[in-house]
Amino acid sequence: MGPGFKYHVVTISAIFFALTVGLIVGSLFLSPLLAANQLKASRNLQDLFKTDIQVQRPQLEQYKTFTAEALPILLKNRLAHKVVAIVQAGDYSGAIAPIKEALEMAGARVEILTIGSPFDRSDEVLANHLMEARAEDARLPQDRASLADTVASLLADGNRLAPDLLPALEHARLVLTDGDSDYGTGANFVVIVGGSHVVDLERTANVDEPLLLALQKHGVTTVACEPDNAIYSDMQALRDLHLDVATVDNANTDIGRCALVYALTGDKDDYGMKASAKRLMPPLVTKSSAQ
Repeated sequence: MGPGFKYHVVTISAIFFALTVGLIVGSLFLSPLLAANQLKASRNLQDLFKTDIQVQRPQLEQYKTFTAEALPILLKNRLAHKVVAIVQAGDYSGAIAPIKEALEMAGARVEILTIGSPFDRSDEVLANHLMEARAEDARLPQDRASLADTVASLLADGNRLAPDLLPALEHARLVLTDGDSDYGTGANFVVIVGGSHVVDLERTANVDEPLLLALQKHGVTTVACEPDNAIYSDMQALRDLHLDVATVDNANTDIGRCALVYALTGDKDDYGMKASAKRLMPPLVTKSSAQ
C-alpha cells in the first residue's frame, strides 16, 4: 500500500471530521430555534385538534342519538318470521350481542353457534383430531370439507333429521352451541362473525371459506362481518376469495348493524367504513319497496 493511498485516506477522513464538527457546532445555534418552532407548531396543532373536537363532539353525539333512535324503525319487520344463525368464527365474542339485538329488532329468531378451535387448525392437526373423534362416533366427518358440509347442513336444515349429531359435534369440540338456541328449524340466513385479536393467516382459508362454500351449496344466504375495532381484519381476505357474499366490516355499530340486516335481503356488496369497503351500506329504499 503506497503513501499516496494513505494520504488519500487521511484527507477523506479529515474532510468528514470537519463536516462533523461543523454540524455539531452549527446545531448548537440552530437546534434551540428549530426545537422552539417545532414545539410551537405542535402546540398549535394540538390546540386546533382540541378545538375541532370540542366543536364536533355535540354534533357527533346528535348523530349517534339519531341513529340509535332510527335503527328500530329502519329494521322493523325486515326479517319478520325468519330464522338467522350467527356463527362466531373469529374471537370477537363481544360483537355477538349487538348483532343479535339488531336481528331481533328486525323480527328474526336468532340461533348462535361457535366454531370450535380444532376446526381452525391445520389439515394434519384437524385430521388427527377427527380420527380420534370418529373412534368414538363414526358418524362424525372425516375431513375439513365434510365437516364444513355437516355444519352447513345443520344450519340449513336444523337438527331434526339427526338430533344427536349436533351434541356429538359439540362433544368433539368442533362446535359450541348456545343454550338458548334449539337448532330445530333450519336458518333462512347465516351471519358469520370474523375478526381476530391475534394474527391468524390460516383461519379464513380453514374455516370461513369452506363454510361459506358449503352454505352456498345448501342455498343459504350468508353475510360475513366483523366489528369495526377488529385488530386483524378478515374482510379483505374474504373479498379476495370472490365468494359472492356480502361483507360488513363494522357490524357492531348502529350503521353496520343496519347494513348487515339490509345486506341479508339485498345487494351483495362490501359495506362498512374500512379502506376495503366499497359502500357504507345497502340502499334503504329499493324499487320494489318504493312502489
